[in-house]
Amino acid sequence: MKSFGVGKLAITPRILKLLIVWILTPRNSNHATLTEEDLMLLYCLVNKVKVAWVFTMKDHMFKAQKLNDSKLSYVILISIMLEFFEVDLVDEYAENLKATSEINQSMLN
Repeated sequence: MKSFGVGKLAITPRILKLLIVWILTPRNSNHATLTEEDLMLLYCLVNKVKVAWVFTMKDHMFKAQKLNDSKLSYVILISIMLEFFEVDLVDEYAENLKATSEINQSMLN
């Protein structure tokens, strides 16, 4: 996967870059460079192209699991959705996560 520096970006694309790498598709690695996917999202945001956010988020979660990028993205968003739709979580298994906890395939299905 190629990555690109952001040194010559104008202020608006730089702010959008921060939004992409920290919030929309967060990662644990270098936040100063843009991947090809980041560039595509940046293009879509700048040019007002519609993005399939559900697919983008799902794809990002699967990639994080495959790369052992141990943080589960969108935890707050998912929690808000579960609460909003009144999903019964009484008998759900809960686990205290540590920095070394990993996402496995069963969590994403």
